[in-house]
Amino acid sequence: MGNPMVVGRDEYGSGDERAATRWRGRVTHEFVSGALGEVMADLFESVDDEDRGGVVLRLRVRDGGSAMLPWARTIPAGVELHLGGEAEAEAMCIALIQVLALRGCRTILHASQLTVARANAEVATAQLKRTIGMPMNEDISLADPVPASADMRQPSAVPFALTNLSGAKYLEQALMAQTVDLRRKHNAYVPTLSAYGRYGAMAQGNDLGKSYDNWYDYASIGLKLNVPIFSSFRRLSQVKLSAIALDDLREQQRDANLGFELDHRSADTRLLASTTTVRNDEENLRLAERVFANTNLQYQQGLASLSDLLNADYQLKEARNSWTASLLNRSIAVIDLERSKGTLLAYVNTL
Repeated sequence: MGNPMVVGRDEYGSGDERAATRWRGRVTHEFVSGALGEVMADLFESVDDEDRGGVVLRLRVRDGGSAMLPWARTIPAGVELHLGGEAEAEAMCIALIQVLALRGCRTILHASQLTVARANAEVATAQLKRTIGMPMNEDISLADPVPASADMRQPSAVPFALTNLSGAKYLEQALMAQTVDLRRKHNAYVPTLSAYGRYGAMAQGNDLGKSYDNWYDYASIGLKLNVPIFSSFRRLSQVKLSAIALDDLREQQRDANLGFELDHRSADTRLLASTTTVRNDEENLRLAERVFANTNLQYQQGLASLSDLLNADYQLKEARNSWTASLLNRSIAVIDLERSKGTLLAYVNTL
């Protein structure tokens, strides 16, 4: 089968051969419809660049088990292209897009994709303004982050200390209060010696009115010694209960301190792991950017298919999403580390 001629058709339905063609390229794409098949799309372009030039597309299905072949029907001022079969039609559309890219039609495809991307960006920006409560008529500037390890926030240099933790401080105060309560109950066994003094005046008589004319004062001083000998074991039981409560509180403090230290070590380990993940995802992102740039260059030169370019773009987006997620996880790990050290408020004030 040789190269076809470019045939032109006027408004009256008559056609004539306008120019000879040369073969520009072929794109094949496999499909599965009962049996494994393949569609072929050939592109022919005219050797005449004047008004009588043009292009010819030749579409074929190579599959012994498929009866869905491309079919064209002329209509007024145009033509209908019928692509039968779900799998065959999908493979034929992909082959058409790729073969059209061989002749500069990629500019039209890129323009439509750019229009859709801009529309999606406007919708996403509007959703962001609504989420943060920003008026829709105000402009917002969104800058793409630069993937660099040096830009990551570093934790503070304050070392781990139990004195910085509010939970440890609370347990220390509770232990001190329980110790004071135990000492107070122990002091109930100590003998006490107290001194006292009294002074007063009184009037007396048979007649109430005249009684106020006869006043007598009196005074007394003395010492009082209190020696506890027996109290029905009430004080002893109170002391024992306070001692048990103090021991229990000490065990709680020791367990809590071990928990605080474990939380700090776990947060430090998570920070180290998340930092390593960020660096690995950063390298993967840079690799995906180089692969996309290389594939895009090959696509512009006709050496790569559109599916290869879309796959490279998808891999780039996945790498960027992974890097963003790992960077977020590292920021959370830094916050967890500062919280385990009790320096979260000071760290937040430095942001």
